[in-house]
Amino acid sequence: MKEKEISQLIQEKNALVQEKNQLAQEKSQLVQDKNQLDKTNKERLEKISKLKTRLMGRDLLKSTQHFPWDLISGEVGKFWKDLRRLEVKKSYIYSALERHKLATEQLAHLHKSPVERAKSTITFLKFTSDEYLQNFKVNDRYQTIVLLQRVVEKEEFIQRVHDKCKVLQEEIKAFYAIFKPLMDKGLPFFWDAKNRLLKRDDYDNLVVAKRNDHSNFEDLEGNLRGEILVTKLGDVFELLHMIKMISLPQTEVEEYINLEILSIQMKDIMLPTKNHFKEMIKMAVKPLGLIPLTF
Repeated sequence: MKEKEISQLIQEKNALVQEKNQLAQEKSQLVQDKNQLDKTNKERLEKISKLKTRLMGRDLLKSTQHFPWDLISGEVGKFWKDLRRLEVKKSYIYSALERHKLATEQLAHLHKSPVERAKSTITFLKFTSDEYLQNFKVNDRYQTIVLLQRVVEKEEFIQRVHDKCKVLQEEIKAFYAIFKPLMDKGLPFFWDAKNRLLKRDDYDNLVVAKRNDHSNFEDLEGNLRGEILVTKLGDVFELLHMIKMISLPQTEVEEYINLEILSIQMKDIMLPTKNHFKEMIKMAVKPLGLIPLTF
């Protein structure tokens, strides 16, 4: 009986040893799991900290970027009236150029060299006797001279309009040249693809889009430092400084109004018809030794 009890005790002891070893393994596994969990939590906290720092830096830069663009919008508003006045000046030039084109075509329709022939005929009429002019059925030499003189005057006005447009176009180009460095630095264009000034609301929307464009901050890492601020926002502050330093030339609209008047005067000079012009100038061909007319 004793041996049986001893054997049972030994079995119980071995069972306890096995249970103890099992518990030790489970404890070891729990320790490993805890260490892994602690490591994971530490890495997660580090990532959160880095992300928080990064986002804080971005947010600060974003809010900082809003400030200069708000100032830029205000500075642009100061010379928007000048931009609108520029559009009025351009419209005068465009109108004058259209009239210039039409007047040039009218002269070309008369003859391949109408002004020279008109001048030669005027000279002939001034120094020819009334008796001789009767051969050409010229009853009113002065009326004929007036009609021919219109051709000469038309050409003179065409040249004056051309020269005036050229001068004022250079003035417009100089105005554009002032703004080109600003556009190169990132300021939205004032004009559309057809070179027309944008509506102020549409332009303000472009500025707001620039203000809210934060794509430049996507690569920001670590703490916000002074060099990051300079790198990321330096161009915007430089643009603001450039706008503040702009000095627009003081030009008068009066010169453009004078161009408008001049081009209208040019347009209003009525030319004779092609056939009438041919009849008037043929009288001077033979006496002055001119080349026969070719139309």
